[in-house]
Amino acid sequence: MKVRLATYAVSNLFSGVASLLSVLVLARLLPAERYGEYVTVLVVATLCQTAGFSWLQSSVIRLHAEEIDENGRARFAAAVLIGFVLSAIAVSGVWTVGIFVLQLWAVDRTWLGVVGLSVLLSGSWAAISLGWTRAAERHLSFVAAQAVQALLGLLLAIAGLAWRPGDPLVALTGLAVASLVAAGIARFPIRIALQEWREFQPRLREIWAYGAPVTGVSLGYMILASSDRLLIAGSLGSAAAGAYAAASGIASRALGLLLPPIALAIRPQVFLEFSQRGAEPARQLMYRMSGWLIAIGLPVTVLFVCAPGRLALVIIGDELAGAVAEVLPWTAVGAFMSVFLTLHFAMAFQIARRTKWMLLAVAPAAAFDILANVLLLPRFGIVAAGWSMVASHAIALLLAIGFGSRHFRVPFAFSDAWRTAAACAPLAAFLQLGFPETMWGFVLMLGGGALVYAASAFALNVANVRGDLIALARTFRRSAQLETKAD
Repeated sequence: MKVRLATYAVSNLFSGVASLLSVLVLARLLPAERYGEYVTVLVVATLCQTAGFSWLQSSVIRLHAEEIDENGRARFAAAVLIGFVLSAIAVSGVWTVGIFVLQLWAVDRTWLGVVGLSVLLSGSWAAISLGWTRAAERHLSFVAAQAVQALLGLLLAIAGLAWRPGDPLVALTGLAVASLVAAGIARFPIRIALQEWREFQPRLREIWAYGAPVTGVSLGYMILASSDRLLIAGSLGSAAAGAYAAASGIASRALGLLLPPIALAIRPQVFLEFSQRGAEPARQLMYRMSGWLIAIGLPVTVLFVCAPGRLALVIIGDELAGAVAEVLPWTAVGAFMSVFLTLHFAMAFQIARRTKWMLLAVAPAAAFDILANVLLLPRFGIVAAGWSMVASHAIALLLAIGFGSRHFRVPFAFSDAWRTAAACAPLAAFLQLGFPETMWGFVLMLGGGALVYAASAFALNVANVRGDLIALARTFRRSAQLETKAD
């Protein structure tokens, strides 16, 4: 268990850091219009990957463990491989039709479509290969493959842009190459699968029966999280889509680096407590987890809300800073709400094994997000996408709490929430001070803000931090006393 947790923590760190750096670096290296095109292609590719291939990826992770011998795993691999080929043919056909339709409005975007398809297919195959490696518990291969995919893609993009400045095609090509290299490291058993292809049909039906409902939920999540970029690109242009993607990417990836490891460490124990001891011990762990998610996530959100201009100017640069600063507070709040939706309240459906019912919470919120953006973007501009993001995630949270409580009541640490909010008040006041618009001023703002919040959190005992530190100090003291006596 500890090896598995360490594996996923390391892989999450690599992919999270690389993902955040990609936003910071590419938003500076690409002109606003070209960065918007790059982001738009990635969003479409991600949506198509979720719709066309997530049924295979989720099934690999879930059903691989049920194969008890090599022959069973070989037949399962054959079904996965055939499923990938069939999905690739279908998705490629739809994508090609989309390229031809797009030429009616923008004849010079054909190569973007071609390279985007390569990103889609290579990324999908890498995801399935990584899922197989993860299910087979080849921990080092999994970490190495995911690290290579994340870091090599960024390095190739930077190198390509040094060769062809301002061209999003080279950045996208770098992602496709990195995905293929990662898939090679993960080593899906293609040769073994080809030997067993005649017996794939029963397994393929089993994979589809399990994966199709999961795909519906995953697609709902993706539409809720990403469709606004496409609507902005269609309504306001690629530059506006790039600015919104940068604002959303900074907020979501910053929170994504800090908060998922908390859930990663606690959630397996929650499931174990529920299966062995019942609902109440599991709820106690979830209550504790929600307190830590608030204690770490809320001050980061306050930082984005109170100092968006300084953050955008230093992190993104002059060209996109104004538009990013306008929408950054809203995307930060939306990202914080998304964390609680996916990492905390969605656990009600996972514990009860009713994950397909999560679609009842996500689908109405996604529909509302699309409708709100269509109505508000032409009138209010990019900030309307931020409003829609917050409102749609609020709807999803309320529906998830309502529907989820029918299966399993998920607790929430209201006392820790109030204490954390009180501890963030001095932080918000500190961020209003006039800091120099330089790198040193940026460091001073972040470092001083961290110290202010840490002092307030300790004084208010946020998430029982004072009690934990006292207990930790006593443990060290006892260990030191025992070592002294032994000497």
